[in-house]
Amino acid sequence: MDYLLAMTEDEGASSTSEIAKRMGMPASSANTYRRILIKRQIIESTAPGFVAFSIPFMREYLLQHRADILARYGA
Repeated sequence: MDYLLAMTEDEGASSTSEIAKRMGMPASSANTYRRILIKRQIIESTAPGFVAFSIPFMREYLLQHRADILARYGA
């Protein structure tokens, strides 16, 4: 969930290194989450080092419900 919320700060594709920075972890650790989310088809690789949401309006949903998500999953 942290990975997805970190992606919402970008209008378009997100830099994977910037996502790791926002999460406060090394890029190699964040890559584990990236692979899982790609495998589950929640995000997709758009270019080397960049990802975007695969599910339409996912970014908008996460932004709209951010407080509820953080209350449920912590942060």
